[in-house]
Amino acid sequence: MVRITNKTHYRTDDLRRLFDAGLRAHADHTDYRIEVYYSRRSGACSGYAWYHSTRMKLGVPRTPAGAWALSPEERKPFDELPEHIVQDLAHTLIHELCHCLGMRHGEMKVKVAHETWWKGKRIRARATPKKVSAAEKREQNARRTLDQLDRRRDELKAELDRIRKRRVRWAKRVAYYDRKARNRNGGTEA
Repeated sequence: MVRITNKTHYRTDDLRRLFDAGLRAHADHTDYRIEVYYSRRSGACSGYAWYHSTRMKLGVPRTPAGAWALSPEERKPFDELPEHIVQDLAHTLIHELCHCLGMRHGEMKVKVAHETWWKGKRIRARATPKKVSAAEKREQNARRTLDQLDRRRDELKAELDRIRKRRVRWAKRVAYYDRKARNRNGGTEA
């Protein structure tokens, strides 16, 4: 089973589907550790692997090529990787897999463009959580604190009821022993 450490905003399940398909097509097992991070080069994938190992790192682009020339407002990350970048990621995966299998660059003959295992695989972005304003956070915190205090008050009321019942029981016992002592002394108090 592929163990993925995903440090990007892309969905891990989509990455796993692509990596599983590639490893099944080119390796005798799928017990690899793959770290996915953002590539420094916009619009291109990168990678690194250790020879004769099961570890590799794969870089995926956050933004399209040339995004560095855009203003920060226009520089938007991918919602879904385009097909040519999925192909590039597949090629990088197999390239790094070859290194894991002990191959040097001169020994590699794999061209994923002619293969079909990666086609149709989508790499989508995770759903972004709704932004919460500071005022909404304060309101949520106030409601949560009030609920906690209400629960604590109810717990303390229940504890107080238990203490009252225990006190009544013990008061009855004390009254019993007082009556018993009076009867022993002939009905007079000592």
